[in-house]
Amino acid sequence: MSRFKSLLKKLAPVSGFNYRVQTAPRFSSLDNELKNLSAKSHFEHSDYIELLQYFVEGIDAYKTPEGTGVLYPGEAGTRGTQVESLEGFARSAPTLAATLIKGHKSTFTLSSGPVFCIREYLTSAIAQGTDVSSKGFWGDITDLDQRAVEAGDIAVTAWLLNQNEATRLSDSTKKNLIVWLDKINHVQLYGGNWILFRLIVNCVLLALGLDKHESIHQDFATFKGFYKGDGWFGDGEDGLLDYYNAWQMHYYLFWFTEIYPDFERAFISETIETFAQGYQYFFSLNGLPMFGRSAIYRCAAATPLLINAHFNPAFAPISKRAHEAVWSHFILHDAVKGGTCTQGYYGSFPDLMENYSGRGSVLWSLRSLCIAFYFPTDHIFWQCDPAELPIENGSYEVNLAEAGFIIRGDHATGQISVTQTSPPFKYLHNEAHVFRTRSIALKLAEFVLRRPLRHENLAAKYSRKQYFSDRPFYITKK
Repeated sequence: MSRFKSLLKKLAPVSGFNYRVQTAPRFSSLDNELKNLSAKSHFEHSDYIELLQYFVEGIDAYKTPEGTGVLYPGEAGTRGTQVESLEGFARSAPTLAATLIKGHKSTFTLSSGPVFCIREYLTSAIAQGTDVSSKGFWGDITDLDQRAVEAGDIAVTAWLLNQNEATRLSDSTKKNLIVWLDKINHVQLYGGNWILFRLIVNCVLLALGLDKHESIHQDFATFKGFYKGDGWFGDGEDGLLDYYNAWQMHYYLFWFTEIYPDFERAFISETIETFAQGYQYFFSLNGLPMFGRSAIYRCAAATPLLINAHFNPAFAPISKRAHEAVWSHFILHDAVKGGTCTQGYYGSFPDLMENYSGRGSVLWSLRSLCIAFYFPTDHIFWQCDPAELPIENGSYEVNLAEAGFIIRGDHATGQISVTQTSPPFKYLHNEAHVFRTRSIALKLAEFVLRRPLRHENLAAKYSRKQYFSDRPFYITKK
């Protein structure tokens, strides 16, 4: 019976799948203005504020009438419009909250004239989204539910807001938030990195007055068991290694130790430092040696380097350079358009997405901005000059033996490659050079079935011996 239900779920039409959100007219000019950023040799604090203003314009353009979600243009995933609009809110909210509580910016004057107030937007959305009587209620977290994923960012947002007397949530909102978040402790979750969502939610619930020590310790012990070495974690005990280490594993390790600071601090700081020391060699001025799933989050690639600068301020100059290099490169190559990040790598290429990814998913790309704006305005990160990347200084070969990667940088060409010493999915190697895109017939089937049918492409994403910064894996020939 459970297999039958699972099959029905996989075949069931997705709510709002064929609904199309049109790009707001304001971005015909705002997109051109944003491109000017990529022409700068270095990004200043004001440039990142300008970049955030751009995303705020997107929030304003696409927010739902109730104000508890943001439904962006783009192709849908398997979750439905209600959850995709929740993603649109949750995945941008921590960046806004960090910007607010660290004193960078509290309001933005929109291109259309009105003033966007971060505090009012966030507190109202959380109040309405967690209120079961509200039309904007997010819905309860259920078994294997994407809401459990978004609960992590909502929990971080609430914790950030509660750090400041002027931005704290009301007692009634806190009460509703506690009920909504605590649902994650009473439902089935997927394995692997999903344990981090419950871990971070329970840290915030503890801060809100619930006794969650035992669950926190158990979940952290499980996650720690995913550690492979060189600062890298698998997505589960036997899980794959990929850029989820950048925009998920280390991101939540950082928030964990911020919210629950007296537990495993030495392991966390050492792991973050070790990862950053090897990971800095992945960065060039012309892209990343991308591999693995969820490449659409590419703008968040520098997140762990910024995190390391929180622990080790001397690392701020190199993290600053990597961060600006990533954003500059991808803005230049149309990764930011229409008030959001595009569903692809360079420009829009939805075949790159996993089927679970939808219109709001790409906003995990903002996680590097979130960590950057968590630096106070007087932090060395904002005051220092960026250092040169390793690739700007010379060629290199770095062996991350425990992670199974050899990183080579060619100073003359600027190319960086990652060689896997033992690629996974050996049985797929015959297909490893083929990235499959949907045929016209398959796209028609999607329209009729109202479900995404994008190819998994595991071989192209994980099984190649080498990946290159100047040749994204979905391009089979240079």
